[in-house]
Amino acid sequence: MGETDVVQSLLADLGKLSPHRQAALAVLSTIQDDGSDAADIAHAASSDPVLVARIMRMANSSYYGLRGEVRQLHLAVSLLGALTLRGLAASALVQAADEAGAELDHSVRCAVAAGMIAPRFGAEPGVAFCVGMVHDLGAVLLRNDDEMAYLAVREQAELDDQLQVELERLHWGVDHADLGAEALRRWDFPDEIWRAVASHHDPLAPPKPLLATLKAADCLASLAEQPLGPDDLVQVLEVQPCLLPSSMTAVDAANAIAAIREEIQKLGRY
Repeated sequence: MGETDVVQSLLADLGKLSPHRQAALAVLSTIQDDGSDAADIAHAASSDPVLVARIMRMANSSYYGLRGEVRQLHLAVSLLGALTLRGLAASALVQAADEAGAELDHSVRCAVAAGMIAPRFGAEPGVAFCVGMVHDLGAVLLRNDDEMAYLAVREQAELDDQLQVELERLHWGVDHADLGAEALRRWDFPDEIWRAVASHHDPLAPPKPLLATLKAADCLASLAEQPLGPDDLVQVLEVQPCLLPSSMTAVDAANAIAAIREEIQKLGRY
């Protein structure tokens, strides 16, 4: 089976999600329709209370500076915009396939981190937030296809991203970065988003602003998930700068991680 056939087979799993998760696909489809408006998108989302709650919570978060002020779904949809809504809908698909929520947790942390640090790389914060939210969609599809194999790959690779990508290709014939990028391309995400997703584990990819933002945010999000205090984080970051910009010191990064943790706490369980 060629890589194209493998991708086709894995992406077919998106159509097998539980009925209430079909709302996420409906949102993605509605956004793609040039004739749709905020009311249409809100209607598409309305059959999934979890997705609705996530949209409302995000619109009322301190990230948008409107905590408690947005009370109607169509207004929340208008505020968030198409890119962020695409990201939230894609994350709903992530949660559908990942009962433990690990990939979703990491994606939300990565999105928050990307939005925070985007200006350091010359990237637009809203676009960076979206790419952080969807960057590991392919990993969830691989896990959904063969959970035992996926967990074995993760365990064997531990924290070595390059080894994980190689092991995924050995087992499935495609890695999670390329698979996720293809799903996003089919959903008409902007080129710069799915291309950044495709390259986020490629050490040789040209460091364009959005990709550089994603790589650094991915690192910061992973560190934010570890039970490390501020001093511990500074020590880790001094040894492993994890693709951070030269303008960001270890202390800056530790402060960014503290801000990520604080924002995640405000968002609650999405």
